[in-house]
Amino acid sequence: MILAAARRFLETVWPAWHAERGRPLPAIPSTGTCGRSATFLQRVLAEAGQSAEIRHGWFLAPGQPPSRHAWVESEGLILDLTADQFGAPPILACPAPDARYRPGPDTADPAFQAARAMAVAAVWPRWQAATFLQSGDRPPA
Repeated sequence: MILAAARRFLETVWPAWHAERGRPLPAIPSTGTCGRSATFLQRVLAEAGQSAEIRHGWFLAPGQPPSRHAWVESEGLILDLTADQFGAPPILACPAPDARYRPGPDTADPAFQAARAMAVAAVWPRWQAATFLQSGDRPPA
């Protein structure tokens, strides 16, 4: 349920993330958002008290060259909210390891890495407000 809620929320955020980079919205909106989306999901899980780590590396889709990618690993599972950019389901949760995922270093420029964290921090209040509204609770004053 938390994965589906996070994905639904991110679907509302991805257009702005593409626009910030001066890019048009791709046919598959999750394309190119894996680092930010994994950073967001890791924070969602951490706030829920679940240990989770962001992983970087490559996604190996059948018949395609390896693609740079980021995902989250938690409690023995690979959790990926952007695998649909490679033809996989929109939400992928599978046991780790999985042959489609090859861990490697985060090769992004440090400024780009910092931008990921800032982008997630910028949308975090919206996520919190949406979470409170869904639960029926009132947000803290």
